[in-house]
Amino acid sequence: MTMTDYQTPSAKNVNGVRKLFEFYEKGQVSEFTARVLNAAFEFEASKIALDWQIAKKKLVEYEKIHNKSTVEWALLSQTAGELRNRLEYLSGPLDEDIEKLTKHAKRDFNKANNKFLSLNLEMDKRLAEMKDFSEKRRVA
Repeated sequence: MTMTDYQTPSAKNVNGVRKLFEFYEKGQVSEFTARVLNAAFEFEASKIALDWQIAKKKLVEYEKIHNKSTVEWALLSQTAGELRNRLEYLSGPLDEDIEKLTKHAKRDFNKANNKFLSLNLEMDKRLAEMKDFSEKRRVA
């Protein structure tokens, strides 16, 4: 059995996702699809926020320990900047209170992850129902 690589987008899927978002923006998708897209967005934004907060904390630690810029510090700084840019692109301007953001990012990530997992279970259930229906139809 071959595992599907969901991290590497195919041209077909990228094009399909773009078209799906056009339908989504026009309100022309099912409630289930809208919920999945909303949960995926919330999950990704929360994951980026959490990663960004962790990177920012590490940067503060390196600054305190080394009291100077190091190659590792520079790479962490670049990573943190990229994560912040991605998060601002998805969510808008950010508040700089790192402790507050970390707490909220973890909470939001957990909420989004739980919602995403419940939608995964619902999708598995619907796929099983479709398979069962298809098998019954084939027998009849």
